[in-house]
Amino acid sequence: MSKGERIFNWVTYTGLNYWVNLGLSVVMADIAIHGKGMWRKGLDYSINRTTKHVSNVLKSLSKNPNKEAIERMVHNNTRVGYESLSLLTGGSILLFPLKYLEDNKRKIVHWLNDKLGVDQTAPDGHKKTPEEIHIEKEQPKQSAGNLIKRRLLGTVSVVGAGFVLDKIFKQKTLLDPEIVDLGWTKINYDKKIQGGKNYIETTAFRHINNAVKFVTGGKGFKENGRIGRWTKLAILDSIFTVITASVMWVTSGAKKGKMPKEIDDSNDPEVLRDEMNRIVTSADVGDRGFAHRVEKRVQKLVESKNGSSAKGFVEALQHQEAPTVGVGV
Repeated sequence: MSKGERIFNWVTYTGLNYWVNLGLSVVMADIAIHGKGMWRKGLDYSINRTTKHVSNVLKSLSKNPNKEAIERMVHNNTRVGYESLSLLTGGSILLFPLKYLEDNKRKIVHWLNDKLGVDQTAPDGHKKTPEEIHIEKEQPKQSAGNLIKRRLLGTVSVVGAGFVLDKIFKQKTLLDPEIVDLGWTKINYDKKIQGGKNYIETTAFRHINNAVKFVTGGKGFKENGRIGRWTKLAILDSIFTVITASVMWVTSGAKKGKMPKEIDDSNDPEVLRDEMNRIVTSADVGDRGFAHRVEKRVQKLVESKNGSSAKGFVEALQHQEAPTVGVGV
């Protein structure tokens, strides 16, 4: 991997897509969940209206509805769902900036390599264009519509994961009673148990806080202070980030290159030679390993095709002059 691509990957994926994403998500979620301004009012309104409509549907479908129990269940699940959703704010804001960077990765890496003094000379002596340079990790280009669909799929997965975590890790611990006034009804949590989402937050925060106290000699974070709230939200966001990233990757259309099952006109020596030139001239340790695997694969293919030994077949396909060696070794 070239120096330019390493820098691009670190800035784009580690810096922007993780740390900036995490910071935005945590701050926006904290404002929405624990704030008192427009975001909190918007979240309360969404929870209120969703609880009312879903509760009415469930009560109409039940022959002998326990109205209070239905409203409490729907309100709790709605609150868990919307609070989980608020942690996706950062990723949603960064969706199209990241798309722009990925769509222009070759140009940016080519420019970075030039600035860093990387030799981008092709074997025949001409300077490689952005389309000719080797990119080790390249996402297929996505349309805006497809990107939004994949993001929505990731969003549904995260909200679903929020419900699952809340149920699986649910505790028998009773929390302080709570009455929530929705205007059209009051939700009475007289026997409120600790949900799984809250349990994961508080348990992980306790361990982190104990480590902080050990290092600082007993001075830790206040659980309901800003740092405490941000730490607990960051723990959940990290879980949801893994889920969203997995969904986005699986649906990205990226596929590992595979050698053909048999030698035919679509993979004649000229094609194989061009591919091997690309691999060798990159002078990357990872590519060298790949080149070795390709050679073994080609050898087996030729032997199965012709019934004769193909030792040195790949070397025979190469140009006789030594290839230009780039950076990355």
